[in-house]
Amino acid sequence: MGALMSFHPAPDPAHGTPDLYRVSIAECVGSLAIYGETVTRYAELGDDAGLAYGLRCMAANLRCALNLLGDLEHMTERQQQRGPNHEEA
Repeated sequence: MGALMSFHPAPDPAHGTPDLYRVSIAECVGSLAIYGETVTRYAELGDDAGLAYGLRCMAANLRCALNLLGDLEHMTERQQQRGPNHEEA
């Protein structure tokens, strides 16, 4: 988890850039780690409602990260097709 927390891209990534997607994915994955600890505690306490809620939150964050990854891959593919001298509109 230490490597994840040390991820620091450009100070303020511009909207619609690959860096912004990467920051957003890192945030989603960071939330997974936090929810994972919470779910573990709920399981240890025998709190089934908390366990279910935490797992649903983890699933939502994972779906979010995967959707962002798909967008990032699509964006970088388009940029590669256009070439290095073409600015993204």
